[in-house]
Amino acid sequence: MVVVHAPRVALAILRGRAQRARSSGDEGWGFFKPHVYSARAGVFFDIDGMGHMNNAAYLVHCELARWELTAATGMLEYAMKERAAFIVAMTAIRYKREIKPLQRFEIHTQLIASDDKWMTLAHEFRAPDTGDPLAVALCRAVLKQHGGTCSPRALLRAVGLDLDLCPKPRAELKAALQSCEALDAALRDAARSQPAAPRPADR
Repeated sequence: MVVVHAPRVALAILRGRAQRARSSGDEGWGFFKPHVYSARAGVFFDIDGMGHMNNAAYLVHCELARWELTAATGMLEYAMKERAAFIVAMTAIRYKREIKPLQRFEIHTQLIASDDKWMTLAHEFRAPDTGDPLAVALCRAVLKQHGGTCSPRALLRAVGLDLDLCPKPRAELKAALQSCEALDAALRDAARSQPAAPRPADR
């Protein structure tokens, strides 16, 4: 997987840095307006036996969109300097329309919630020519530094962003966020209550 995935991540970072080099520095990508990641469904890496983009490939492209966003905003450079890592804790996705082989699509990524621990990003897959929705995903993540969890506020301040000034998500995304937070809490409780695996002698 590393052999295939690492070059795709590197390319996403290069695209993000190119966007940053061309920008004025005050676009507010991913915060005051969505960052737009553009791609095409690759025949070799994304398409499954059903002839459309595999469900797991959507999550791969969400990750590539985040790499591109962090490089475009300068967050990646700051995180590397501070030895901080963006760790995904939960992802929820709803598929709406299939993406066919070689079909172009966009992912509109925006921060919709954050506190002293969590960051939640919305990834909206859209058709570039019509804007029609193809899928929507929510990603909850934390920042890890020196073995502990750190507040995302310092990271965002370093790139000139104030969380308190970010626009509120529209009603549909806010409702999805509340459901995602409830599901996250329920899954964490379920994980904590998992019984220990039986030992070989007990099977």
